[in-house]
Amino acid sequence: MVLLENNLCGCRCRAARTTRETQSREKTHHQKEHNHDGKCNAEDKSREQGEAEEGEDEGKEGSLNINMERFQSFSSTKIQYPHVHLCFDDHSVAAWYSARGVLMDKRVKAVFYVDSFDELDEDDIHQLRLLRADGHVIGCHSMTHVDAVEYSQKHSVEAYIENEVIPAMESMTEAGFAPTHFAFPYSSFDEPLHEAVSKLFCHVRLRPGNDTHYSSSKQMFDHSNLLRGQHTKTYEHRIRSGDMPNVVAEMTDRLKTGHGINLVFHAVHRLGLPKSEGSHADDNGFVTVEELSQILNAVLTSGAVFETFAEQCKTDKDSLTPSSL
Repeated sequence: MVLLENNLCGCRCRAARTTRETQSREKTHHQKEHNHDGKCNAEDKSREQGEAEEGEDEGKEGSLNINMERFQSFSSTKIQYPHVHLCFDDHSVAAWYSARGVLMDKRVKAVFYVDSFDELDEDDIHQLRLLRADGHVIGCHSMTHVDAVEYSQKHSVEAYIENEVIPAMESMTEAGFAPTHFAFPYSSFDEPLHEAVSKLFCHVRLRPGNDTHYSSSKQMFDHSNLLRGQHTKTYEHRIRSGDMPNVVAEMTDRLKTGHGINLVFHAVHRLGLPKSEGSHADDNGFVTVEELSQILNAVLTSGAVFETFAEQCKTDKDSLTPSSL
């Protein structure tokens, strides 16, 4: 178990920042075109609202100062069942943004788990702010998307926290996105890693097919109640192979049992386009807007809800203001 003290971000965060700066890669950011499916009308309608949000966010920027008691008391909001925890992983922000229209039309909320936050450009940040203004959650997916188990075995759990988690939280907080949700890259973690990371976040996503869960005294809404046979599903490859009918049937059958599903995607784009920048999945790790719409329709028709756990992670403090962390 890793012992993390209050106001952890003293020497550890400075050390982590130094390590990150030393190892940082030079990257030239190119302006991204905003011509994705389902986005134009939504962006035109919300651009003015988004600019206002951006202005508010800029006022919230600051350095991360972690108070380990920030998740002392959660709201009493109960988790809804059956549910789908809809997730998009990595940092294909422009690709995710192309799905904004369909998510708005169906009133579906998702969690975007972002890695490599320090490499995002102004367009990425602006689009994330618009997505958050729509009611989506911006979660943390580590700094450089390394396998946490392999990294901790080679170095230590403490090193993973110092070099992969704290710097990611810092980068997000400085842009106004202090995270409450975390997903391990590749869904790879063990009990010591989960115990350490759980002290920093309200919700830590389960892994595929996991029927046991590690509890933490810092997680005030009990994930053993969340579990109820919950599974993480990555259906992208089956969809690419033409198995959509069986995917929909399997998913809806699971939901009819009253359980929850973590539904994970990586990128959203048209068929025939090259792999999306910012995705760590292979060339088949994506869905089209039309396929995503079909999946969302199936969930809604089944009577299930989309659960981000945003309400459960509200605290008696303003967890989105860096000075209160």
